[in-house]
Amino acid sequence: MASDEYLRRYAEVYTMYTPRKAGIVVEWLKIVLAKQNPKGLLVDLGCGPAEMYPIVKQLGYSYLGVDTNPYILDRARRENPGIDVRHGQAQELPVKGQSANVVLMNMLVHSFDSLWALNGTIEEARRVLKKDGLLLLTMLGENKTENKIDPAFNAMSPGKPKPIVYTAEFPKGVLEMDVYHWPKASVVGIMEFFCNFTVISPQLYGLDDSVQNNKTYEMIVGIKN
Repeated sequence: MASDEYLRRYAEVYTMYTPRKAGIVVEWLKIVLAKQNPKGLLVDLGCGPAEMYPIVKQLGYSYLGVDTNPYILDRARRENPGIDVRHGQAQELPVKGQSANVVLMNMLVHSFDSLWALNGTIEEARRVLKKDGLLLLTMLGENKTENKIDPAFNAMSPGKPKPIVYTAEFPKGVLEMDVYHWPKASVVGIMEFFCNFTVISPQLYGLDDSVQNNKTYEMIVGIKN
């Protein structure tokens, strides 16, 4: 468990809008969210400082953010007066069942250190989604993790997986984070075979090749069956 000092530091420094994410991940999410109907409620799981909030509101969604870090939620409230953000765990969301049209897990997958944790979170996302609701995941791709980790030590290995210690540079400072490597095929398998989602191709949303083939970040779209 992260120390109180680290949680405070994380809340102060973290921002989603590093140039690559702003150019790739955020633009991808905007394309998918704009084409979803009806809009309804979007639950931002692991919302951080809620930097997706203005985009989500502009696209016509209601917004609810959930995070485990109380200090980053305080920052979200300061920067977005009136926002609905709640303290909660990924496997026990403070959200009513079958109430959301979209659940977003933006760069959250790599924080899970076990199959149980990831599967439980996707199951919980399924609980809060309406039928045919979307689960949107973004995650680090091959270029970010492949050369930094022994293939024997990834999140699908038996026992306790070994994290990558990832140093992230932000405009307000540097953070070291434990990152667990989840192969995209493994995440898709959990969604389809354990949690009853249908994973669809981003091509259905008209994403251009530069986004579809990007190996720095991966993108997954699942529909609740």
